Amino acid sequence: LVLVDKLKAEEVRNRVLVTFYGFLSYWRDDFSASIKPLMEAYQLGKQRGDYLYASFALSFESSIRLLCGQPLGHILEEKNNVVKEVKNLNQDLLYVVTEIERQMVLNLVNPKTDVLTFDQEGFDEEAMIKKLEELEDVASKFDFYTWKLFLACIFRNWDTAYDFVLDAETFSEETTSRQINYALFLLMACIAGYKRISEGGDERNQIQKQLKAKEKTMTLFAKHAPQNFECMLDAIRACRFEAEGKSAGAEEMLLKAINGAKSSRFIHLESIFRELLSDHYLNVGNAELASWMRLKALECYKTWGATAKVQSMMKSPQSPTIAVSTSQSASIQNVHDFNTILAVNRSLANAHILNDLLVVMIDVIKKSNCATNAIIALRSKDDESIFPVACFDDIDEKIGGISEPLNIDLPERIIRFVK
Repeated sequence: LVLVDKLKAEEVRNRVLVTFYGFLSYWRDDFSASIKPLMEAYQLGKQRGDYLYASFALSFESSIRLLCGQPLGHILEEKNNVVKEVKNLNQDLLYVVTEIERQMVLNLVNPKTDVLTFDQEGFDEEAMIKKLEELEDVASKFDFYTWKLFLACIFRNWDTAYDFVLDAETFSEETTSRQINYALFLLMACIAGYKRISEGGDERNQIQKQLKAKEKTMTLFAKHAPQNFECMLDAIRACRFEAEGKSAGAEEMLLKAINGAKSSRFIHLESIFRELLSDHYLNVGNAELASWMRLKALECYKTWGATAKVQSMMKSPQSPTIAVSTSQSASIQNVHDFNTILAVNRSLANAHILNDLLVVMIDVIKKSNCATNAIIALRSKDDESIFPVACFDDIDEKIGGISEPLNIDLPERIIRFVK
């Protein structure tokens, strides 16, 4: 790009932009940093009649928005526009790539019985595969099976998911396959793989060896662009710890993965990680925490716009607490973040007397919510009065049982939550 500016080589600027921001930049910079330059590359390419690279730019830009976890409704609208544009530009190769992703998004947005088949709006995936063979397009075959793997993991069809891992790996050695969605493939392959070996079987040792190689690759990605890949690495490590029977490590890594996904605004990954944490709590026999975390996952999927997944979760017999009333939902939303409760739970294990317990609880709540004041309050037996148990502020700390009703005004939402 510097040379383009120095040599004033405007005739190749669009191709350099596509090469750098479509294939290279996100291994160092934020995924989202590629969006604006790729749109510039599209506009420049179209102006110059370079329709191939204009189509590449448009397709890559749309893919990166998807990997950033942008709302699926917006993604689908853009995918519709991209498909129409690349067809108008007579770019068959880019049409196939974009249509694969569009079909995947359609299956997340529009509920259907067979969520793993790309057949919405008249699309014929068998004809598409034949077209890829005619074009000798190995990278698009990798994309095809990677997005099927992604759907299979989201809808938790683990046996089929691992089959897609094997299918995608057939084409993963192609250089052009190891680009935008390759890290996502590694993540989903590890999740599906560890789910597979949890069932036992003779292939366990071989699969574990392959999964550790994938984790090593993701470690390199996370080293250079932690904002893009560290949460994925944490989730992979959590799955490995779970398979090794390291329960505490699995929980720690999943919580770290969730926080990392939230920090990077990867709502799609946060959804998946929360559901994995729900699985973990079920495995250790804590059905209550599992239900809470599953509910948080549901909220994330809903925010992302994955209507088909939301409906699937609502119908699942494993989600008895999902179908809550409106008033219950409002109460749940008053909790700043369930991670705060989990942090308190872990910290309390180190406290041995009531005074220490209250100090730990107040301190964790205060820090987790970036608050300067916090209070623990209990309702009276007659449901009429609220009594403070402990409070904490920047000046002093007060601990103790107070027999008189609270004489300060609390926000109504706090009173409602306590009651």
